[in-house]
Amino acid sequence: MSLSMELDDLVMADVVHRIEEYAHGRIRDLKVRHDRGQLVLEGTARCFHDKLRAQEAAFSAARCIGPIANRIEVTC
Repeated sequence: MSLSMELDDLVMADVVHRIEEYAHGRIRDLKVRHDRGQLVLEGTARCFHDKLRAQEAAFSAARCIGPIANRIEVTC
């Protein structure tokens, strides 16, 4: 495994950890992936506030990765 691959894995793990921490575990089926130069967030939230908290956490953890596509679905 290359050093850059290990760093990417560490960054992605940090992103997931921060999202779970910021959103207090309220994002169900959370998936975070790197696709075509952007970080993609997927999962389900019960309210828009939780979706935004997840995005805020991703921004704080992944400043060097690139743009973030927040595809977390809100189900009211």
